[in-house]
Amino acid sequence: MKKIIWFSFIIGFFILMALVVYLRMVSFETTLYFQVRDAASGAWVWDFTAGLQNRALRGYYQSDQGLTEYHFTKLKPGDWEMSVTAPSYEAQKVAVHLKRGKNVIPEPVDMRGYEIRDLQRFYVFTDIEGRDIVVELRPVNSLGKAILNHPCLDIWIGCRVSVQMKDGVYVSEPTEEGSTYGEELYRGNIPWEWDPSPSTTFRYRARIRASDIMEHKAPYRVIDYLIIVPDPRIIDSTGIHEIINSKVDSLDFEKLNLFLDRYKDRLKYYTYHTWNVPKI
Repeated sequence: MKKIIWFSFIIGFFILMALVVYLRMVSFETTLYFQVRDAASGAWVWDFTAGLQNRALRGYYQSDQGLTEYHFTKLKPGDWEMSVTAPSYEAQKVAVHLKRGKNVIPEPVDMRGYEIRDLQRFYVFTDIEGRDIVVELRPVNSLGKAILNHPCLDIWIGCRVSVQMKDGVYVSEPTEEGSTYGEELYRGNIPWEWDPSPSTTFRYRARIRASDIMEHKAPYRVIDYLIIVPDPRIIDSTGIHEIINSKVDSLDFEKLNLFLDRYKDRLKYYTYHTWNVPKI
């Protein structure tokens, strides 16, 4: 009986020691926690790859409730460099000093997008929310297919709202053939927002507020859009505003297009026209 008790004690002792060693290894395992953020939208970055110590970690869709925290485990302590890359983003390198245990990069790694790859045009769709006109921008590539996942670029959206006419009178029912422009009701820059929800297909949304549009009895309007997509490596939003403000009072799209051609090395621009927008 004493032998059995003694043998059980020895077995228990070794189990306890193994457990202590395991817990110490877990406690002192070197890990690194971090987040990756789109610099323009503050939301997640599609298809990024983080590399550290010959290992890689990839991220795709994340929650629209906030950034996901990623982590590397079983790392070697010391001074290292983590790389972060993603299609159409500038690559980033982050110096990290890893100590045993948990390491955290306190601020998200900001990634700056510089293009919407193979962008050929935007389709613009409108809807009514309350009394405002909500605008959804849909980027399209050279094959005519929608571009679904791309960086958030700090675009500029110009808008002109006019009365829709035909044969000198207000259009009374939807039509495009023979329609012309009547009195201008609004002209200016409209703000946009970025929707990070994984269920959203197209992420740029803008709003034309009813309070900005002059009242008019005409049943239908035509809306012209000018969408400027900058290359942020060359020009920022301040530079775009400086260019546009010199011509914003003459939103004659044909003349404005010729003017913007001077800056084609630093930006791209697209126009779109929406007819038959009903009076709110």
